[in-house]
Amino acid sequence: AAQAVRGELRAGLSCLIGPSGAGKSTLLGLLAGRKSCGRAEGVVSLDGAVVDAAARRAHIGYVTQQ
Repeated sequence: AAQAVRGELRAGLSCLIGPSGAGKSTLLGLLAGRKSCGRAEGVVSLDGAVVDAAARRAHIGYVTQQ
């Protein structure tokens, strides 16, 4: 599972890679405001303003690989 994650993404296309089980899908779900089960702590901000899950769902999207 992902722990102590900090980063910054700029507008445009980004890629998140890592081994199976590293927490990539969990991290993306949390950032996009689409994952609410389990335990997660922290802050997500857009353009310097802290935003809740509903606001993130309106601004962040991702495509999963099947």
